[in-house]
Amino acid sequence: MLALRTVLKARLARGLTSVIDATSTHAAHRRALLDLARDHSMPTVALVLPTPLPLCLERNARRPGNRKVPDAVVLRQHADVSAALSGLSGEGFDRVLFADSQDHTDHADGGTQGRVTGG
Repeated sequence: MLALRTVLKARLARGLTSVIDATSTHAAHRRALLDLARDHSMPTVALVLPTPLPLCLERNARRPGNRKVPDAVVLRQHADVSAALSGLSGEGFDRVLFADSQDHTDHADGGTQGRVTGG
């Protein structure tokens, strides 16, 4: 997280748009990133990709051996993200957007599809 914060601070200081591609299951981690953006007067958007648990487990199973995580980790992260969704709009993001397709990303081919909705 320290390396991420260091790079993010440098980018924000230059006024560069920055995207953090992370699960961010804990509000405290999201808060730290939000605070950095606010310190640099940059807008913030949470993009939520609601993915059904079976699809998460399937994708994890297809990962190469060194990138695979235990199913218990996937289960915990899915539960943490699901629990956080109802309060996400109150965390201080300028906008919270939700992808409306469970097939929004396929890491096998790097493609994206589906629509994004939200305010």
